[in-house]
Amino acid sequence: MAATADPRAALMGGAPTQGNLKAVLARAQDLQKSIDEVIYGLRFNAGALKWDDIIAKYSVINTQASSENTYS
Repeated sequence: MAATADPRAALMGGAPTQGNLKAVLARAQDLQKSIDEVIYGLRFNAGALKWDDIIAKYSVINTQASSENTYS
């Protein structure tokens, strides 16, 4: 395996031998946004929320957190 001349490219790229930090960052930001939405709803809208909505949102977060092969 040949070393990449630019280490930044090796970390940010999408090839199987590269780190693809852009995809990791995007996934982390999506997950953070979903968690923030739930926290906001619980803090500021608790009286108007329905448990079915909360459970559905947690299901989305669980799917986001456990999904595999999202970096390619």
